[in-house]
Amino acid sequence: MRLAAGFMETADIGKASTEHEIRNAFSRSYYAIYHVSHGYLVVRGIAGRRMDHGTLQSKMERQMGKSFGRFMRECYKLRLDSDYRPEWTVPPFFDCSENLKRARTQFHYVTRTTQNLLNQGQV
Repeated sequence: MRLAAGFMETADIGKASTEHEIRNAFSRSYYAIYHVSHGYLVVRGIAGRRMDHGTLQSKMERQMGKSFGRFMRECYKLRLDSDYRPEWTVPPFFDCSENLKRARTQFHYVTRTTQNLLNQGQV
C-alpha cells in the first residue's frame, strides 16, 4: 500500500508537462493501481506475494465488477504504450488529465475499501 501511494503521488501532470512526464504519469498511475489492487487481494486472502498483470486484472474484475476490470485493462494498455512504444502519440492534455483523474479516483476507492476491511478485522 505504501508503494502504491508513492507511485500515485508521482503520477501528476500539468499543461506544460513534457511527453516524458505524461508517459511517466501513465506508467506510475498504472503501477499505483496494480499495487493497491494487489494489497486489496492480499487482505481478502485471494492473492499471495506475486501476481502477474493479467491474473490480477481478472481477480479484481471478479471482486469489483466488469467496469473496474475494463478500467484496469485500459490503464495497463496506456502503461504499455507509454513505456514501450516510442511511436505512440500522447493524447491531448485534457484526455491525459481525465485519465489520470479517473485513476486517482479508482485508486482512492480501492485504498479506502482495503483500509475498511483492515479496520473491521476482516482479514
